[in-house]
Amino acid sequence: MWLLLILMCLTNAAHLPKVDIDHFTAHPALFNASKPFIITNAVQYPKRTGSVKWLKKMYGERIADFFRNNLDKQGAGLYLYTFEKALSELSPPQYLHLQLVPQDWAKLALTIHPWFIREQWLKALTPAQIEEFNVKTHWKVLLIGTPGAGMFNHSDGLRSSSWHLHVRGRKKWTICYHGDCTTDILEPGEVLFYPKDYWHQTECLDNPTITVTDTIRTAENRRALEGQFYKQCVSPQDEFLFSASLCDGLEAATGWNSWRDRASEQTVEMRASEKFLGNNYDGRNYITR
Repeated sequence: MWLLLILMCLTNAAHLPKVDIDHFTAHPALFNASKPFIITNAVQYPKRTGSVKWLKKMYGERIADFFRNNLDKQGAGLYLYTFEKALSELSPPQYLHLQLVPQDWAKLALTIHPWFIREQWLKALTPAQIEEFNVKTHWKVLLIGTPGAGMFNHSDGLRSSSWHLHVRGRKKWTICYHGDCTTDILEPGEVLFYPKDYWHQTECLDNPTITVTDTIRTAENRRALEGQFYKQCVSPQDEFLFSASLCDGLEAATGWNSWRDRASEQTVEMRASEKFLGNNYDGRNYITR
């Protein structure tokens, strides 16, 4: 019993390494994207980015994922709201996620250190394919939470890596890998990065807590990430609802073998169907305005 308590205390005392961007290259295990870390001065943002009033002005009519009953448990109810309407109802412990397409992301006017910008491989996609990709993979997200709101312990289904800029308020992060966990409280201006297959759980501590997140392909995760993309295209399963057009674009971007030759005729037809040409936010589902 005592041994268990000691182990729990040691686990709770563990923290992620924290570095400043000026000393980043001195830490190879962090710089090569193989370990999670917290970094300062890596992303600069205008003060307005932390203003709920400004965010509502920029994105008010966009459709957002509103977790009215929190997201601390898997299977929590998801409601589609306009961003403005969700903000008007947001109260503890509710959580709000807005998927950002490129033109939305540009409005944030972030100044990002080049290490965190890894979009070159996506240039093979058409604008329509890029928009579908961003929305369906949740590649870039604006998150606004209230005290007690957070996301249950999980790992990212696409085996991707992500960085999270904390803009306003504090957020508690628990990061785990093979049973080893760290717990940290992130402050505004700090960025948290984790590689593929790391489990993570969050809890917002302030009202509001505002975070911006981006997903990146790295040398460390490339094979696993592209393998998940390929699986989404050739499998009859439809977890991410990739369309045939998006699969064609990803094939051009990654250079993989023809997904159409590997998939069954029925799967190809399914991905070319109307169901896969849209997304949750295109009006086919009820939206609270």
